[in-house]
Amino acid sequence: MKPYLPIALTALLLLTAACSKSSTNPPDPQLTLSADTGVIEAWLTITAEDAGGTELRLTRDGVERMRFTAVAETTVVDTGLLPNHSYTYRTELLRNGKTAASQTHTLTTMDTTSHDFQWEVFEFPSPYGSGVLRDVAIIDEDDIWAVGEIYSYRAQPWLPYNALHWDGQQWALMRIKTNACGGVDYPPIETVFAFSANDVLFAHIDGSITRFDGVTFVNDCSLITQLNGSARKMWGRSSNDLYVVSSNGFIAHYDGANWQRIESGTALPINDVWGSENETTSEWEILCIASNQFTNQGKQLLRINNEGVTQLPDSGLSWALNTVWHISGRKYFIGGDGLYHSRTVSSVWRRDESFPPYYKTAVRGSDLNDIVVVGFRLMWYWNGLRWHNLRQAYMPEVFSGVDIRKNMLIALGGTVVVIGRR
Repeated sequence: MKPYLPIALTALLLLTAACSKSSTNPPDPQLTLSADTGVIEAWLTITAEDAGGTELRLTRDGVERMRFTAVAETTVVDTGLLPNHSYTYRTELLRNGKTAASQTHTLTTMDTTSHDFQWEVFEFPSPYGSGVLRDVAIIDEDDIWAVGEIYSYRAQPWLPYNALHWDGQQWALMRIKTNACGGVDYPPIETVFAFSANDVLFAHIDGSITRFDGVTFVNDCSLITQLNGSARKMWGRSSNDLYVVSSNGFIAHYDGANWQRIESGTALPINDVWGSENETTSEWEILCIASNQFTNQGKQLLRINNEGVTQLPDSGLSWALNTVWHISGRKYFIGGDGLYHSRTVSSVWRRDESFPPYYKTAVRGSDLNDIVVVGFRLMWYWNGLRWHNLRQAYMPEVFSGVDIRKNMLIALGGTVVVIGRR
């Protein structure tokens, strides 16, 4: 048996060395790199599993852009890019100065959009009362709703039209009836929100909500007992997952069967609500802006989530705020006595000093390169690279609402509708 002893001893030593090596060396890191693009910036998400003790280096077209300690997941923003341009990013995990893992990703930035709109103006006189159009929703180029109140019916001058509908050829003045739960059959409409041609929601000033299914208007009075006045704005993922906001910090959610009030933690008027899905986390981010536009009683930026309402940092914002719009995790806009923007909701808001010092009533967009801001003597458009002044001398002096979709822009001022096509 002696001849086999050295062989057994050698095998034991090799096994011990292998075990010792496996217990001291960390596993090979797993690295992934993904990206979302804007026009002049890119959001890069780097995931690094088993990356303990490593350093991460990011290059763009072979030039180092940044370097930092690796964690499980990191999202960074690379700026200063060119529109409609391709870039190759490479991320490397460095352990003890050597590359432990690498990954590449090629992307193309978005192109700028055209700000060359052709305009058409429609006027709806209101000789028997103080008419105004307050909100608009584009479903497509042949299906648009505008709401408010227009007193133009000679036989019954006190009876307003409360909606306009565009069918692609002409506007039709309409009266959308309620159940008279507020004491009036045809109360003016404050705001409209459309999911499709067969799913449009109207909020009357009496606090009731009417849903249009493409054929029939069905009125819901159940929110009146909770809501003091009308819903200022609505937003939702569907008519069975809908939020309304109003004065006195009012927020309510509709689940398809019942309205449930959500405590906002503020008594300020909530002037606007908007939500969008974060492409990185696949979570929906719903934001509200609260402010009294006429007296300096403070301001609050709120986020609605499953746990209720969270107050977000509002450093840099003034107290007179009216509108909010965002693409979650990418770009955020708030408008009022100024236009403010940020890449995250946790940073200081920056006021865009390129704007004239006029009040901004509404901001809406369809993408990072297709955003419009309206207000007092202004209609400005962001094409992804710069702002353009779109307002013409023949347009209303004050715009109250706006919507933009694909190649169409609709703006309201007084009882005038402005359509822009490109």
